[in-house]
Amino acid sequence: MRLPLLAASLLLLQASSAHAAGIDTHRAVPDLQNNENNNNDANKRLFPFLSKLRDKAIETVFGRHPSKNTPPPVINQLRAQYLNQLVLRFNVTTSHEEGALADAAARLFLDVWAFTDDYVDIRLHADEVRPLLSLLPKTLHASHSILIPDLAAAVYKSLPIGGNPAYYDPKPAPPVLKVASSPGDNLFFQDYQSLPVVMRWMRLIEAMFPSYVKYINIGKSYEGRDIPALRVGIPNTAPDAPRRKTIMIMGGSHAREWISTSTVNYLAWSFITSYGKERMITKLLDEFDLVFLPIANPDGFEYTWHIDRLWRKTRQQTNLQFCRGLDLDRAYG
Repeated sequence: MRLPLLAASLLLLQASSAHAAGIDTHRAVPDLQNNENNNNDANKRLFPFLSKLRDKAIETVFGRHPSKNTPPPVINQLRAQYLNQLVLRFNVTTSHEEGALADAAARLFLDVWAFTDDYVDIRLHADEVRPLLSLLPKTLHASHSILIPDLAAAVYKSLPIGGNPAYYDPKPAPPVLKVASSPGDNLFFQDYQSLPVVMRWMRLIEAMFPSYVKYINIGKSYEGRDIPALRVGIPNTAPDAPRRKTIMIMGGSHAREWISTSTVNYLAWSFITSYGKERMITKLLDEFDLVFLPIANPDGFEYTWHIDRLWRKTRQQTNLQFCRGLDLDRAYG
């Protein structure tokens, strides 16, 4: 069974060009989708065994499709967690405005998403807008805008395909960038993937390219999860070979930033499949080891999939009773 499974997996992962992660404003063109559905129905009638074998191979590698499972708890909690929440952007021009905004956000226990020299993004409930403005100087009353008007809808749109679309009916919004769909596309990169799926994919990549890809575990998280990585490079076994230098490419430090995990995985796939084809990449992997670490914060990452989509930090306990987790960006020493 291992050989048919590996063959099916190779077909799933055959797209190695940048087009494999092509971007379009639609997930599927309706006419093409109908044609594909008709073809799939015909194939199922003619080749039921092959259809079952294909589905089994896909589920073994990537897990069951979300539409076949109970929607994850995070979907069921969207209304309670994020309804009537929004994100405001304040354009700050003076140190006085910066200080007043920082003090007001701390006083109201607001979630500050970004704090730069030019603007500050703050997540809050609609009922908190007026209390916040009452604490700010008059100059900031007219220098803010709504960055995200409906946070629940924005969170919903970030969830993988296969969630229950009937559960939440978001307000109309402009088209957003979504992954294009075509027969040659790499299925893995058409959506965000959970931690177990990412780990299975990494082991599959190691099995496909064993001569220069190694699956490694760089340690354990606070909750005991492995922190997986791919070490990519051509080993030099000569006795007098110089010590190889290592380049690390890391994502997933902030749990809610799923796009960083997908980016690292796609970079890994692009480098691995370009070896021997692209001169510069071949030279780089001949001389350096590249370590791709897609999920540096597995505890927080899992938490965003099952409890709170907007969780940012790790999940370890701290000295503060009601302040769990650390921001990994500020934990290096």
